[in-house]
Amino acid sequence: MTTTSPYTGTERYKAPELFISAENRRPVATFEGDIYSLGCIILEIIEQICPFGQFTKGYELREAIMDGYSPALRKESTGALHNLTEYLWNLLEACWLEPSDRPNVDVVVDALRSFAGNHPPLSQ
Repeated sequence: MTTTSPYTGTERYKAPELFISAENRRPVATFEGDIYSLGCIILEIIEQICPFGQFTKGYELREAIMDGYSPALRKESTGALHNLTEYLWNLLEACWLEPSDRPNVDVVVDALRSFAGNHPPLSQ
């Protein structure tokens, strides 16, 4: 995907600002949108929680995302990460902030490296 493409991603992983709306007729993919999506992917891989999993109908999903619902809540945590769950959730929630408040990719990479360095592999 490039910033010149009209394609802006799979809805369940797509940042709210990338949906077509009355205020935003031509959304453009951005690095900030990619960070939001990366947070959703990390959520699914590490916590095994599907982003917006409680929404099964497309229109409900779009509405929830555009209304600013979080892809998941801490209380949905599987607990698979034990004492690092708090650390990971802080990172995920930062990825889902308003675009200008999201961390850049270097911050996310550093956080994931720190996480990986302080946690044994999830499976052998």
